[in-house]
Amino acid sequence: MNVQHITAPSGARTRSVTALIAALAFLIFYLLVSPIAGAIAPLPLPDAPTDEVVAYFTEHGMASVVTGGLQLLSVAGLAVFLWAIRCHAAQTRARDLCLSFGWIAIAAMGLSGAIAIGLPLVVSVLSPGGVEFARQASFVAGGVVHVVALGAAALTIGLWRSWSRPVRVTAWIAAVPALLSVTSVFWYYASILLPAGRLLTMTAFIFAGVSILRGRSLPSQTSALG
Repeated sequence: MNVQHITAPSGARTRSVTALIAALAFLIFYLLVSPIAGAIAPLPLPDAPTDEVVAYFTEHGMASVVTGGLQLLSVAGLAVFLWAIRCHAAQTRARDLCLSFGWIAIAAMGLSGAIAIGLPLVVSVLSPGGVEFARQASFVAGGVVHVVALGAAALTIGLWRSWSRPVRVTAWIAAVPALLSVTSVFWYYASILLPAGRLLTMTAFIFAGVSILRGRSLPSQTSALG
């Protein structure tokens, strides 16, 4: 008598909309910052005089609070995205690195948002130099640190072999300007890499969310190499 062995297909793929919704929230709440907060009061330029910065947080604190609130909502979307992709793959080195860099990005933007919310509340008791220092710390955390960490997360997605090729290629492309944005610390004209890297990595995460929704990426069992 012949015995037929039936084996369940390895690498069965799962579908979920959570990652896509979270990645869209990450992008949309960030894009809302400028039109909403700017409608209340325009944010002073990075090289604005200190007295202008102090006046902004004293007279237009609500604009800063709105900015911080939208930033926190944006990175909440990133946190859900990381949770969603973590649930769709076995543990690998690439996955762990991606999540680690992603949480650094969340912590950096979370700090920036917290400063934006808190600074108008304490501006009256801070020296002008203290206000300027806090504002610059918010810029650095929510700018260079956040974007470089996003770039590192995108780079590791490119190395994470469970993803489909389009997702990996998109992530690699996004990682280049995001990682190079660190040069903006030394060269002002490289600041254009900050929004470019940020938006491209957000787009790469949306591609990843679409890929999961279509069942094109992240099989339930993956190789130990990523």
